[in-house]
Amino acid sequence: MNWLHYWQKYFDENALDALVENGFVMIDQALPAQLYANLARESKNISRYQAAKVSAGGRVETVRSDSTHWIDEQDLIGADYLDALFGLGDALNQSLYLGIRCVEAHYAQYEVGQFYARHRDNPRDSNVRAISTVLYLNSAEDNLQAHQDWLAEWGGELRLEDLHHTAHDILPIANRLVVFQSDLPHEVLPATQTRRSIAGWLRRDERL
Repeated sequence: MNWLHYWQKYFDENALDALVENGFVMIDQALPAQLYANLARESKNISRYQAAKVSAGGRVETVRSDSTHWIDEQDLIGADYLDALFGLGDALNQSLYLGIRCVEAHYAQYEVGQFYARHRDNPRDSNVRAISTVLYLNSAEDNLQAHQDWLAEWGGELRLEDLHHTAHDILPIANRLVVFQSDLPHEVLPATQTRRSIAGWLRRDERL
């Protein structure tokens, strides 16, 4: 898969303008169907989920209560998604000169009622993370009714504050990708259904 070319078809002039001027862009049906299905299936089979930690290093349940599994090259399916993120970084570097040099990502699982309080993805006095991404993995069979998309009354939105300080509540619909500047404040609201996703970051260092 030539991911650079793949993402360039999504990040046309309008999408790039939205990312620069508003700070975020949302893409539905973002991944090829087979890769999405593989990731959704893998997200339910991982036995290594651990209680998520905040950047200070510990578990703080007043801040976040989800579980995560970091993706590395040993995760054969997850590694395909890392390749996709590298391609996205290349596409954004060509258009916006962001200086992205590496990527990182983890699966996230939120059980009923779990959340992530308002935060930014860069620690204080850091701008290493240039772009944040969230890919939703809530396949139809996970929901109460077969072949039904995520319903608004289930909650679980990503509440994202754009560069104009306007809040947007984004539903976790299957194969929806949200791409946003990493310094934007955001939070994950509680839901009445289990939901899964992959959080990813395009970084300016050579961490990986």
